[in-house]
Amino acid sequence: MTLSRMVLTVCLSAASIFAFTSSASSTEVEKLSVKQMQAELALIQEVLETQHPNLGLHQSKKEFRASFSKTRKELTHSLSPQEYYRIVLPLVAQVRDGHTCIFMSEEAERKFFYFQNGFPLLLNFLHDRTVVSEESYPFPAGATVTKIDGRPIEEIVQILSNYACNDGSNSSSDLYEANKNFPTLYSLAFEEPRTDFILTFADEKGEESERRYGGETLSYAAAKYRDGSWLPKPFMWGKKLEESEAFYLRVRTFLADKGRFAATLESVFKEISDLGVEELILDLRGNPGGTIDNASLLLAYLLNKKHYFPKHIHVPKAKLQPLMDVKKRTDLNSNSKDPVAAANNVLRRIHRFGGRRKAQPQGYYVLLTQRVWGKKAYKDGLHVLIDSGTFSAASMMAAQIDLNRKATFYGEPTGGSPNRNCNAPSFFYELPHSKFRLDVAWACNIQDPNSKGDLFEPDYFFSDTKPDRRRADRLLTFVQKVIKDDWAFEKPKPKPARAPQN
Repeated sequence: MTLSRMVLTVCLSAASIFAFTSSASSTEVEKLSVKQMQAELALIQEVLETQHPNLGLHQSKKEFRASFSKTRKELTHSLSPQEYYRIVLPLVAQVRDGHTCIFMSEEAERKFFYFQNGFPLLLNFLHDRTVVSEESYPFPAGATVTKIDGRPIEEIVQILSNYACNDGSNSSSDLYEANKNFPTLYSLAFEEPRTDFILTFADEKGEESERRYGGETLSYAAAKYRDGSWLPKPFMWGKKLEESEAFYLRVRTFLADKGRFAATLESVFKEISDLGVEELILDLRGNPGGTIDNASLLLAYLLNKKHYFPKHIHVPKAKLQPLMDVKKRTDLNSNSKDPVAAANNVLRRIHRFGGRRKAQPQGYYVLLTQRVWGKKAYKDGLHVLIDSGTFSAASMMAAQIDLNRKATFYGEPTGGSPNRNCNAPSFFYELPHSKFRLDVAWACNIQDPNSKGDLFEPDYFFSDTKPDRRRADRLLTFVQKVIKDDWAFEKPKPKPARAPQN
């Protein structure tokens, strides 16, 4: 099973975006009738209610059903796929599960990206303010933005959260989505036609001024926000840092071939042992998750006792049903000819071999027999870097480290819920008329059935407010100074305080 992150990704790949020509303007996308949309909404609701284990965790089922009922009543005329998507996306996102979302068809995406204006500046959404990124030169880099088109930034981020598929009510994850997909989310949330945007800036004295900026083609505006994340990168790398003599290990993802991951991990920790380093910096920032087996293997090198990872699994009470056309998630390398049958086989094995079944108010849980035990684990100083991009298996792993050994955490709250993380499905449903893709998680990993656990906070909160934070790693510099005892401060209580910066 996998736990790779299912975030809102309505963007096309960079290659397809820029290869697509203006010929799309002559291609008319057929509108969806009220009858077609009503039928699809009924299917979406049935799939979520019968197959998602955690439905009702963040809202009552009565509220969930009322939202679908209200939407069906408001559908009185035909809509384009783009207009329909603006309506249906919040209905799915309200489940508040980062592994459950809905995506436009390729044809609808093309129309959406080429016939709307996108936001022209690159912004950094921080916990206390929003600033213009240095990459937006010659615009005012570092300037604080307080409003866009007259709306306060706080209100905008809150509205955008309705269009992003996140774990729980997590402000950290909301900021992450805004930083990653802002032009797309803004166009979805505020569809009124425009040729430009009005930004309100605040200076150091708090005095505000307005400036008008022309919009860009949405495809280009959205591409700027990707920050090259679509480029191939190593899933793990490490080196000894000269300044602090600590070993720095960056784990970008756990979604990697198990054999390669194991071999790389063995090589890295052999180097750590040979060097005799006494401080290890584990960087999980931006790690979207991946396979539990890989995360468990890394834990085996860090923990020196037996434990369960995860402790429980929450699964649907009923057998999964192919209520719509089912297609394989090729990015998760599903080899099954019938992915729904394969998923049901997994559920049967969980019930049959998973151990003692426990009845809980939310449904059925099983105690897993999978254990992780590192007999030759690294026992010296451990410093873990996390942020709002630490998601799924990565956020669960951070919580396991915190539960089972001494470690210090730095950065920002994780984007994923460490206590309750659902699995990315190995298949998706294709809606019959719009051809939208519906991903629904059908199993959730749970540490404590009696706790929601929406947020995992660091010991030392550090949010970089500089406009060049994409290039400069001030958090890593800060951690090295902590290791060298160049900085003395108390652990912030009860709310993390911002760490001092140069």
